[in-house]
Amino acid sequence: MDRRRGESPSLHLVMNERAAEVRGSFPLLSSDGDLLDRFNIRVVLPADYPQALPIVFETGGRIPKTADRHVFPRAGDCCVILEDTRWESFPIGASFRTYLDVPLRNYFLGQSLVERGDPWPFGDWSHGGRGILEYYSQAIESDDLKVVRSFVGLLALAQAKGHHTCFCGSESRLRDCCKDIVDMWRERVPPHVARRSRDWLAPAVLKRRRPRGNVQATRQ
Repeated sequence: MDRRRGESPSLHLVMNERAAEVRGSFPLLSSDGDLLDRFNIRVVLPADYPQALPIVFETGGRIPKTADRHVFPRAGDCCVILEDTRWESFPIGASFRTYLDVPLRNYFLGQSLVERGDPWPFGDWSHGGRGILEYYSQAIESDDLKVVRSFVGLLALAQAKGHHTCFCGSESRLRDCCKDIVDMWRERVPPHVARRSRDWLAPAVLKRRRPRGNVQATRQ
């Protein structure tokens, strides 16, 4: 997987009974192709990849397994991107090379800088449901949980029809109100992702102190 100068072919595809994995040393390159750092990684490509995101583990012991460093403490996998934001940097159908060059590079660039005492360079979402709430609040310019959850609920439907009530609280039909916004975001966020996010936005779940499950929480 040699991509640019300053890099050795140190990532290798390994097949096993459950999934394909990419293992080795991930070279962190500058925009000019110069080697900045390296991280030892293992990337699991699940059976439903590319619909599902790769699952990344840092195997060199450099990154603490804490939510503050964007690693799930229980499983040890990295919070590379918030899945709802996938359309921005690694849309379904994009090549694995794109994943390496954009979200994964940005994630490890952030880790390298934080390790040196610098702030996270791209900003980051809160963990669990609160990060999802922050993302969609920014998208629709409302921090009202009821409004945000109603919006995400429309994204979660198999089909958002014009007679559905609009999410914004106007009590108007969707076709007479904010249908264009819903249609735009339905093209970006698959229903199965929106359904998961809607569940995370339940008030009882938001009260949990620690996130559970594989929710990606890092901005790009």
